[in-house]
Amino acid sequence: MAPRLSYSLFNIVPMNLQQFKAMSEETQHRHLLLNGSCIADRKSGVSHVLLFQLHGFYVEVFFNEDGDEVVDTRSFEDLDQLEPYLTQINLNGI
Repeated sequence: MAPRLSYSLFNIVPMNLQQFKAMSEETQHRHLLLNGSCIADRKSGVSHVLLFQLHGFYVEVFFNEDGDEVVDTRSFEDLDQLEPYLTQINLNGI
């Protein structure tokens, strides 16, 4: 018999940044992977960083140098914090 999946695992009810930050780290990661959209990436020192958009705010996930372990996350709403990603946007042809 196949394992039953909990509906709460696939909960896509929009939430705000404060609700997201109140979740455990494990729940944040699961929610981000199931409901977020990866929109950019960059290098920061030796870390590789993925940027996700989720329910109107953003989450950066920092990976170790090998890319096999999450070492930090940072969530924000302030669009000024997207500046490190702006160099990746190609405006030619617009």
